[in-house]
Amino acid sequence: MPQLVSSTGLPALLCVLGDRGPTIVRWERSYVPFITTLSVGSTFQLTNSATGRVLLAFTPDQVRDDLIELAVSKNHEQPPVKLLERLSTIRRVGYDEAESVLIPGLSAMSAPILDVQNEAVACLTLIGASPDVRRIKTKAIKALVEASVSISRSCGSNLSFASSLADPTT
Repeated sequence: MPQLVSSTGLPALLCVLGDRGPTIVRWERSYVPFITTLSVGSTFQLTNSATGRVLLAFTPDQVRDDLIELAVSKNHEQPPVKLLERLSTIRRVGYDEAESVLIPGLSAMSAPILDVQNEAVACLTLIGASPDVRRIKTKAIKALVEASVSISRSCGSNLSFASSLADPTT
């Protein structure tokens, strides 16, 4: 994570899927000033955040479907239209990105940490002010996906992605 922060200038988060949703378990700060209410222990929405969608994309189908149903009923989340198509794209390209609805002006991009079964055990997320993220988007996505693949390989994953620069929102 320190190398990822150093190469992008963006704060990096390590998140896992907890009982309240995707949860920040580690925060690697950046040299770029960044003020937010997020901290270790904060959670993201499951279906409406890059972090949540990346975790869902690499979760077995039955578990994923149950998680989506629970998030919609319990948290009153409204899954984006065409969510399953987007999850399929995320599995192909290896990352997702989002503009925050809850914290205006915040952008994020996430990539999975996969185990030997190519299932998500965690994910890396880069966050920052939207103009900062847009300015280095291509470089940041490349660094993020490379870091996630490297870590995933050390966890036994053999998955590779079609293109680290495809746009998952299309």
